[in-house]
Amino acid sequence: MENQPKTNKEKFIEAFYAGLMPAAIVLIVLLMLWIPFKLVPMGIGSGSKFVATTLSSLLVEDEQTPSAVSENTDKSKNSESTNKNTTYVPVQKVYSGKSDLEVTLVSTGIIDPASKQFIQTNYAGYNDEVAIRFIVKNIGTNVSGAWKLRINTPSRTTPYYDSDNQISIKPGDKIIFTTSFDSPVAIGINTAYITADPLNEVDESLETNNLLSVPLKIEGTYYTYNNNYNYGTNTPVPSLPYGSLYTWTNINVNCYAGSQTAYMGNVVMWYATVSGGNGYYSYTWTGSDQLYSNESNVGKIYYSSGTKVATVTVSSGGQSVTRQCSVGIY
Repeated sequence: MENQPKTNKEKFIEAFYAGLMPAAIVLIVLLMLWIPFKLVPMGIGSGSKFVATTLSSLLVEDEQTPSAVSENTDKSKNSESTNKNTTYVPVQKVYSGKSDLEVTLVSTGIIDPASKQFIQTNYAGYNDEVAIRFIVKNIGTNVSGAWKLRINTPSRTTPYYDSDNQISIKPGDKIIFTTSFDSPVAIGINTAYITADPLNEVDESLETNNLLSVPLKIEGTYYTYNNNYNYGTNTPVPSLPYGSLYTWTNINVNCYAGSQTAYMGNVVMWYATVSGGNGYYSYTWTGSDQLYSNESNVGKIYYSSGTKVATVTVSSGGQSVTRQCSVGIY
């Protein structure tokens, strides 16, 4: 029997399968490339928590930046009508010149696995979430505009991190950042690099203070991971627990001012005494007249009378304790 000519339907089916085959081959190739891409980092980072790089921030405004101005400049205390008519309008500050982003280190530390809080330390364990607290301040005379951060970390899983656009910083204002990463590359001294405006997109009066290098001391037992086994052996890799280098005890905190009273314009010193925890502490001071600090002791000048209050929160070993103290200003 002679071959019958193919119908249009049969021709369509043959064309469909002929076109489907190359598409299937392309899909298989893409899967072959994607699966190793996803699985290789898991093998390399065995034992890692996959924290990657985290970044948090807190804006602190300059205390000297004026926020309001009186329309009435009459200082007479005898004018009752003048006092009633006094109104306040926001200051429309006009900036000129150039901005200048300066990066400085506050402290190194770890992120406690239980409380997720920053704990100040001078070293970290190999299985700890290593953390850095730093400040970016605009010491120039103009607003910065939008800008970015680049963080190069000594991590096997996330060697670098580029942030999204950060908010514009006014002259005198600063942002306190806390960044963290896991899986340090090696035992010993590792170095992290933090760069503000890495692409030089901000018009600055000085560029050399945009880079901060941070040495990080990593202690513990180092393993070369290979599919959960020590390289070249059949011995399973033991898991190192979080905080294996720290001993936790109850934390005790007290705060006080250097004197019970002080005069306007003089420095008041606030102190925190701490015991317990793991021996490493992070401090957060807040209080009257925009008091803020991350140091253990902080000095403050008050320009108005009254009772001034300081509150300190101390964190250590997964615990946080808050205390409050006060001083009278005359």
